[in-house]
Amino acid sequence: MEEIKDFGFETFAALVAIIPIVVEILKGLFKPAPGLWTQVFSWVVGMLLTFGVWLLGNFAGIGFLVNVPWWLMLLNGFGACLASNGVFDTGLVEWLLGLFKKK
Repeated sequence: MEEIKDFGFETFAALVAIIPIVVEILKGLFKPAPGLWTQVFSWVVGMLLTFGVWLLGNFAGIGFLVNVPWWLMLLNGFGACLASNGVFDTGLVEWLLGLFKKK
């Protein structure tokens, strides 16, 4: 199981980094309409990736979303989508998400 942990998704920044890569690959396959629809496509892909990381955390015990409630997963996904599209930087998003985590 240790070799799987080295794959990634151990941090929020790793999720933010992988979203644009996957979006660009999928844009080559699906060719979304330019403008706002490209942005919506990117957000949908980012949320789906976050959901996948959350499932990995809950079923395989890997990733940074291990044992995180669904609503916090949605907040992480929303923040990762915003950060990967250049709206926020990861430091600001991680600080905002820290306000919702249990201490």
